Amino acid sequence: MNINMNVDDYNFYLRVCAMIFNKDKTKILINGMKDRDFYILPGGRVKFGEESSYAIDREIQEEIGWKLEYNFKFFAENFVDTEDRKAHQICICYEAVYDGKNEDKINENEGDFNTYYWIDVSNLCNYNIKPKITMNMLNSNNIRFVSYED
Repeated sequence: MNINMNVDDYNFYLRVCAMIFNKDKTKILINGMKDRDFYILPGGRVKFGEESSYAIDREIQEEIGWKLEYNFKFFAENFVDTEDRKAHQICICYEAVYDGKNEDKINENEGDFNTYYWIDVSNLCNYNIKPKITMNMLNSNNIRFVSYED
């Protein structure tokens, strides 16, 4: 069972994500989802009693089919307030480097819901990536970020 709680019109959840780079760190993998106009870093929800390091490994293997080595990168707290939803998300982000084998072939185990794209890190600003502070997170040595979005 995922760590997720709904109280009135508020949703709280714990998520893991990964900055997955190609070997020379010129490209990063992003995740597009059906019926959404933005992209996120690949990952998913943490289950009750599951360490975040296990969760990111499980999520990437389930969604993409890759077994990678992960290093902790940062902790982010995101607050989203839209007309139909309020959310408080805590996200633990890891970094990994993909070995480049079959880079264009991604095993998408979740059907048509998720699509993954390799994009040039230098072009990241041309994509609608959520949370918006993801760009700041890429090259920062900070370990904690807080963002408020609507």
